[in-house]
Amino acid sequence: MAAPPEWAPWLCHDDYDYPGFVLASRHHRLMHGSCRKPHHDSADGLVRADNWIAERQESPAEWPAWLLMTGDQVYVDDVAGPMLRAVHALIARLGLVDELLEGATVDDSQALYNAPESYYHREALLPDVTSNAALRERFFGGVKKPVFTSANAQNHLMTLAEMLAMYYLVWSPAPWQVIAYTPRR
Repeated sequence: MAAPPEWAPWLCHDDYDYPGFVLASRHHRLMHGSCRKPHHDSADGLVRADNWIAERQESPAEWPAWLLMTGDQVYVDDVAGPMLRAVHALIARLGLVDELLEGATVDDSQALYNAPESYYHREALLPDVTSNAALRERFFGGVKKPVFTSANAQNHLMTLAEMLAMYYLVWSPAPWQVIAYTPRR
């Protein structure tokens, strides 16, 4: 089998044929990662963590023995419009299956992707749920919310295909090589 630098060069640091790790006798070093938000206005924390380890390639005793990943690993409730376009391009490229959307104002995923509200107005495509009024009052001060509980749900991902494509795009450079991104007009 070929070494990772041949098929996934992004997995290895420069001049190394395999990714490295440590088995520590005690767990005294920890790195923490959470959800990745590509359009956040600060640098990617996991890229910084990788650079930190790369700077210490010759000192594995300084490496963390744990990488604790909490959260869902991607933001699905606050997706930038250009990223949503890339998500839809990857869904089309991979031929991911269409989905029925019960209870929404659109019947299926294709209708969702083509709806005028699909970008920056997705919360309008879902019904309001009144059965959670007491909970809404307690946690959100009575602010009326649709099915989504996020205040930034304008580009909330709604289908399994969108979720899968988002994970692929955020966690691997490979999908970006196979899609043709076109801005929505």
